[in-house]
Amino acid sequence: MSQYLPLIAVFLAPIGTAQELPATVEFSRDIRPLLSDRCFLCHGPDEANRKVNLRLDTEAGAKKRQGKTTPIAPGDPAASEVIRRITADNSSRMPPAYAGLKALSARDIALIRRSFRPCVPRRRQAIQSITSSSSGWSAKG
Repeated sequence: MSQYLPLIAVFLAPIGTAQELPATVEFSRDIRPLLSDRCFLCHGPDEANRKVNLRLDTEAGAKKRQGKTTPIAPGDPAASEVIRRITADNSSRMPPAYAGLKALSARDIALIRRSFRPCVPRRRQAIQSITSSSSGWSAKG
């Protein structure tokens, strides 16, 4: 029986890959769906429903300084109002409970926070380096 314990442990261990963050954070794939589901109702394209004149559906709107705060401060998650609001434990937490929207999970918050860091590779940078390469790149079959 003891020879089967490692095998049993493998099957009983939680699967970590579902909670791991992707190596490369892509706004369209990873971040926009989170914001779309939870933020765009009040901070999206519909001007009539928009709260505090904040747009999170456009890069310019998300980075536009709002008084003393900046919603998304690229390279500085600690200075980003979005991070402060999605991690708040009081009435300033977003999305607010009264909106009836699903709260962000710990993984969602970690992914958003990671996307603000300057060291995270971004797809656009990778594409630019491939297209500007002197050797070029093509898929040949």
